This record gives sequence, structure tokens and C-alpha cells, in this order.
Amino acid sequence: MSYLPKEGTLSVIVFKNDRRTNEKQPTHNMFVTLPDGTKYEGGLFAKIGKNGSSFHTGTLKLPQENAGGGYSRPPASNAVEVDF
Repeated sequence: MSYLPKEGTLSVIVFKNDRRTNEKQPTHNMFVTLPDGTKYEGGLFAKIGKNGSSFHTGTLKLPQENAGGGYSRPPASNAVEVDF
């Protein structure tokens, strides 16, 4: 059975990216599930603001399988920017 969040809410799962090998890879990975079952995946990057406060910035995308069994980036119109 697939997990769906309660009506009017969404589910967000964030975890540290332990497989990060360079600065261009996200510090955290995330999965978001909307109440209608739509799922997004993405990455977050830890940042420090001009005033010294820390925050995360990142993107979400709809997962799309490619021929290699992994995921490819959907067209830019499907990308969602999220700042925390």
C-alpha cells in the first residue's frame, strides 16, 4: 500500500547525502509526496546568508525513468524551486 499524506497536507522526507563526492552534489536528498500521490525528488544545499544565518536551497523534480533505469531531469517547466 502506498503512503498518502492526510488531505490538505504533504509529506516531506529529508536525509543527509552520505554519498556526496564533490561540492556540486546536494548535501541532503529529499522526497515530497502530495495528497494526490504525486511524488517529487530533489536535493538541498546548505548555505550561509549574508547576515550569517544558515539555510537550505534546492530543487524538486518529478522522477522520470530513463532507459538506464535511473532518473533523468524533466523539462524545466516541471522543475519547482524551494528555499527553506
